[in-house]
Amino acid sequence: MTRRIISMVSLLALVVLPASAAKKYSHQEYFEHYEGTSTCLTCHEDEAETFFHSQHYQWTGETPAIVNAEGKELGKKNTINDFCTNPVPAWIGITKNSRGELLSQGCSKCHAGLGKMPSSEMSREQLENIDCLICHASGYNRTLVENEDGSLEWKPILWKNQEGLDSVSKRITMPKRTSCLRCHSGSGGGPNYKRGDI
Repeated sequence: MTRRIISMVSLLALVVLPASAAKKYSHQEYFEHYEGTSTCLTCHEDEAETFFHSQHYQWTGETPAIVNAEGKELGKKNTINDFCTNPVPAWIGITKNSRGELLSQGCSKCHAGLGKMPSSEMSREQLENIDCLICHASGYNRTLVENEDGSLEWKPILWKNQEGLDSVSKRITMPKRTSCLRCHSGSGGGPNYKRGDI
């Protein structure tokens, strides 16, 4: 009898806990169609403002232990290191070899933004440049797209499939290790990117 009760409680826990955990972050009821970061900002503007000031978005931070830095904010965005050099000239773009094979899409491939260089001044444009889904949506992937005016932008692979994009964007989770590994393993997910740091 005791074994049966323990089995039933265990089974109930296996069914109820995942369902409640999934519902905790499910966004099924909050919006009908995902229309970019502005959809997230409807409820999460404070979080976006906090993220805007973070090292993950700004790619800079305080440098109290760096000789001759004199308290300046430094980081990947405005210094040269031994692998990546400075990302400004190679922020976003398409580099191919002589055979037409893609070599690089720029340093912004591993930035949690949609293609614009982070600014020190917070603006609506900068908040809407944050790619919330890159860390928070399981199954989300993006690709570099050339707009009609010739500018480049990171867009969800499903950007032409609204139903698929809505499905992915409503399955919000806290960032998982696999989210971090997109940029922090190997050499940034591909050759010609930053060295891995995990």
